[in-house]
Amino acid sequence: GTICLPEANIEIQFQVAAEFTWAVPAEKNHRAVIHQPKLLCTVNTGDRTQKAIGYCKIYDGDYPKFWGYHFVHAFFPDYGIIWSAEATFGEEKYNYFKLLNTSQTEKEILLNGEDSYHRKTSAHGRIQDKIYHLKFDNNAFANWSSILRNQPSTMESKLCLEYRPAILEIDDQKVGEGICLKEFCFGTIT
Repeated sequence: GTICLPEANIEIQFQVAAEFTWAVPAEKNHRAVIHQPKLLCTVNTGDRTQKAIGYCKIYDGDYPKFWGYHFVHAFFPDYGIIWSAEATFGEEKYNYFKLLNTSQTEKEILLNGEDSYHRKTSAHGRIQDKIYHLKFDNNAFANWSSILRNQPSTMESKLCLEYRPAILEIDDQKVGEGICLKEFCFGTIT
């Protein structure tokens, strides 16, 4: 696909390289959320071109009115991609810790974490009896925020995005450095 922002002189071309689906517990019709943790991107800004890895999440459904979440998507060039969330939809808890591992083989392997949780500067999960710690710097090198509203619905949520340096540790051993997008949002969804 292509995204064009002519007023900013930006064009992004992307290709979906990995896609996974699963349901969110609070969605009344059990519609699956689509996760695309590996978008292969080319970003053109005037006379400059940059390669990038992107993420897309697509969901539609009948959700409770209130929600809140912390989400992180991190890319480690020599190891893989981690995406993780700790969320509440209404009174339903929803969290996950996923690793798209590219370090062991040429074939990508999706590993699902258990016992996952988030803190202000970290996300944690257990995968195959190993403890994964995704740590990110307290200082963002780029950030953006906005109030999300839709009419005629009553959605009003504050969305914040922050880009930060990240470190991946497995069983207290550092295995990689990368970049992460930390996203958090709280308010109403309907």
